[in-house]
Amino acid sequence: MDATDSPGSPEAVVSQEVAPPGLLGCIEGRLTFYIADYKRKRDLSRARSTLIKAGTIIVSALITVLAGFAASSLADPLKPQLGLVILVLGASLTGIAAWEAFADHRWKWVRYRATLGNLYTIEDDLNYRKMAETPVTRGEADEFFNRLRQAVHETNQEWTSQRAQTLRSQPNKQGG
Repeated sequence: MDATDSPGSPEAVVSQEVAPPGLLGCIEGRLTFYIADYKRKRDLSRARSTLIKAGTIIVSALITVLAGFAASSLADPLKPQLGLVILVLGASLTGIAAWEAFADHRWKWVRYRATLGNLYTIEDDLNYRKMAETPVTRGEADEFFNRLRQAVHETNQEWTSQRAQTLRSQPNKQGG
């Protein structure tokens, strides 16, 4: 057992002091901010993921229908224009797929949802602890703050790793 573990050490005394109200207010404020931020990010990522998925399906179906129509004798006067429309839609589909691979809105939607769940758990635990008969200690406040930072840090680390993996899988444009 080292000096920091002993009940009389300065660290133990500080961690057992009552947490100043401003400290809890800071934690609650950051929780409120991050919950609102991750809700917005989750909802935006979900909407973009859904839009890209629906766009891909609609453009693919349109290409199929137009290609089928272009093969019929009814389309003879429009064949050059239909071919051009099909070409543009096909290129658009490629662009949509490339954007989804780059932005990965579905991954962000799932990750932000998980982070939001962690933040709600921290908020619930803090609110529950504040209802106890004894005041929140400085050590407990520090633990809540560290959990908050860890939840956000893990998401940022995973996003950085995800982006690096996506960039590594891209073909090298330098020719090397």
